[in-house]
Amino acid sequence: RHPEQKKILEEGTTKVVLADIEKIRKERESSGDAALFYDIPLLFETGSEDDYDAVWVVTADYEIRKNRVMARDGIDPSIIDLIMDSQDGEEKKVQLADHVIYNNGTLDELRESVDAVLRSYGLI
Repeated sequence: RHPEQKKILEEGTTKVVLADIEKIRKERESSGDAALFYDIPLLFETGSEDDYDAVWVVTADYEIRKNRVMARDGIDPSIIDLIMDSQDGEEKKVQLADHVIYNNGTLDELRESVDAVLRSYGLI
């Protein structure tokens, strides 16, 4: 409803989050970790995807994502539609990602999919 205010809020929040991420990255890299994963929902919107060695997108069908948010947060479905419609589409994220994991099934199926990608990097 207030796109200019939303933009200001997102820009301020994004700057703080990106600064925190950089601090964590430096700390973890100096400790010799084999891999470091970040959960950055607005990665492509910030244009910082090139700052990472690889980008994985974990996604699910629209209705599954919507139902999960409703179950988790108790938000009205029409509000969820507004939020999801204001974000970049999943199709764009899927196209830009190095790896895509579809999370339409069980938690065990999700773990198997993550393990498959980790194996492709020789991390497990």
